[in-house]
Amino acid sequence: MISISDILFQYSEHQDAGSELQFSLQLKDFAVQKGAKAVLVGPSGCGKSTLLNIIAGELVVQSGSVEVLGQDLTSMSYDQRQNFRIQNIGFIFQDFPLVPYLNSLENVLLPYRINPFLSLSKEAEARGMSLLDDVGLGAKHSRLPRQLSQGERQRVAIARALVTEPSLILADEPTAGLDRERSVSVMSLIDAMVDEKDLSLVVVTHDSLVEERYGNVLDFGSLR
Repeated sequence: MISISDILFQYSEHQDAGSELQFSLQLKDFAVQKGAKAVLVGPSGCGKSTLLNIIAGELVVQSGSVEVLGQDLTSMSYDQRQNFRIQNIGFIFQDFPLVPYLNSLENVLLPYRINPFLSLSKEAEARGMSLLDDVGLGAKHSRLPRQLSQGERQRVAIARALVTEPSLILADEPTAGLDRERSVSVMSLIDAMVDEKDLSLVVVTHDSLVEERYGNVLDFGSLR
């Protein structure tokens, strides 16, 4: 599913006197098998979220190998990486951003409206409604985000990450700012979806409750 080796990613900021290195990530080896779940832990700023964005093709490494689903992301153009991500990867962000003027179903189907590589078909619309039913929000498909609780907005975002039928789910701090009960609920929902559809999952977290759920917890500092 994911195979990364000998990567170097650097971010520099251009200033009057030249370029100043702001961030550098080096990683010798990282792999996730099909159907596996991996949790990345480590201090803030160590590069965990950066790695997720590299896997998603949002960021490009300066050197090394990044293969996802057998495809070499480093050899792809920007458009090719975007197409690949939309079709194969579901990204759950820590702040669960929803478009405020779109209802729940429209937010779930948003990837089809903003990406030229996807076509909004009747099948996609039916899948969006089915996912809202799965997360317990079928009856609220026409409600705007402001008419939903925080937990309900999170569930809409999870449904959106799954609507394109991805093979890989990336979750960046999915329980950030949540209490214990809601954290357990959110992760149980993600797990159920991943298990049902035999997906692979990579989670970045600082939440000890999330760590306790999984056997494959990786200290990101030890991987670098």
